[in-house]
Amino acid sequence: MDSLFNPVKVFIGEDSLSELPSLIKKRKYIVISSRGFNSRGWNNYFSKAECIIDSVSPNPTIRELSEHIQSIKDIECDTLVAIGGGSVIDVAKALSVLTEQSEESIINVLINGSTDLNKRFDVIAIPSTAGTGAEVTPFATIWDDENKKKYSLASSELYPTAAIISPELSLTLGLKQTAYTGLDSLSHCFESLWNKNATPFTKSLAFHAIDTILNTLAKLLNNLSNIEYRTKMSWASYMGGLCINQTKTALAHSISYPLTSHFNIPHGLASGGLLPEIYQFNFENDKSGTMIEIQQTLSSSSPLETRLDNLYNHIIDKGLLDSIFQNEPKIYCLTNEMIHPERSLNNIVNGRPKDIQSILSSFFIKKDKR
Repeated sequence: MDSLFNPVKVFIGEDSLSELPSLIKKRKYIVISSRGFNSRGWNNYFSKAECIIDSVSPNPTIRELSEHIQSIKDIECDTLVAIGGGSVIDVAKALSVLTEQSEESIINVLINGSTDLNKRFDVIAIPSTAGTGAEVTPFATIWDDENKKKYSLASSELYPTAAIISPELSLTLGLKQTAYTGLDSLSHCFESLWNKNATPFTKSLAFHAIDTILNTLAKLLNNLSNIEYRTKMSWASYMGGLCINQTKTALAHSISYPLTSHFNIPHGLASGGLLPEIYQFNFENDKSGTMIEIQQTLSSSSPLETRLDNLYNHIIDKGLLDSIFQNEPKIYCLTNEMIHPERSLNNIVNGRPKDIQSILSSFFIKKDKR
């Protein structure tokens, strides 16, 4: 038996920001954002905010979260408005349920689970990227930069109350951010397909979203101001979020965490950079027929392998995989850390350290073909 649940009220499309005044009109709210908040003109939307925190980093840490809890603890409000990338939304979701500011207490919650969390604030999520899908998931990622570890907070209390997905906001993204967030979305969709928890619902969404991304992302990288392509990527990202909300992620995300924690490789690149090699590994070892279905469904216009090659060759030509390529020797030393059971065991094929080595070897061959 399968079950479906997602309580987030979503407004999506070019005119979706027009809903913002009605969502925040009667609320006392705090804005959570990143350092580009003012330069992008987002401050113009929030003249009545009780407080603005515009210092969220790309990989928010336990220490940073502790400082944010301290900064808002005495402010009277009922809502956190998160505008920015997935990390901004993750921080807002974490702040909506955490009350103790000590790093020790935060780590305790992250390690021991979150069944007793109570929502203190509603969250309105306004993603500025098309990739994470964080606006419709009950997860938040927090990093321990001292111990090079990644923690996940997961609870139904973390769902935002509402989300505004406006493609116009992603027009501020440059080439790298556009590519990396697009790869993150592609990763979510593929990971929900070659996943032991896949359902007819998630498969339907993922197939449509992958087809959209493979037809759109390379074009967008050549024309960053194209709102039609931005809109298509926003829809694909949203569908990817709905997918992993049901299935969670799998082997690609398991491999990605050490790449981010040790080398500060952006999450989307770390999770999406090796997808063709993970696809091939799963295809060669899957006994369930899942990979045959994926290949056949996504090969209607041209072979899926060709479509992936076309996208990734385009990405390589633009130098967008270089931050992985340049760390090749050190990355091979992290194979054991790339088996993260909460993620890798969702994969339809159980990956072992030697399998990760093989995936990495196939990936780094690309470096010699540049």
